[in-house]
Amino acid sequence: MRAGDEISIADMQAATEFTQHVLANTYDLSGYANVTRWLGVLKEMPAYAKTHTPVAELFDQLRASSKLRSS
Repeated sequence: MRAGDEISIADMQAATEFTQHVLANTYDLSGYANVTRWLGVLKEMPAYAKTHTPVAELFDQLRASSKLRSS
């Protein structure tokens, strides 16, 4: 999915879009082996953790808040 041997800003932007869907459980990427592999490569990069950990934490907080309201 990458155009070259280096991760680009476009890769990181696309990863953000895919990650939001994965975290929200709105789209299943398991049927897309190349996308899953590509996202796995990006997830191993320190920049991914730095930029996406806060997003994952936000989704966790929203889920917890939602469960509290529905109880």
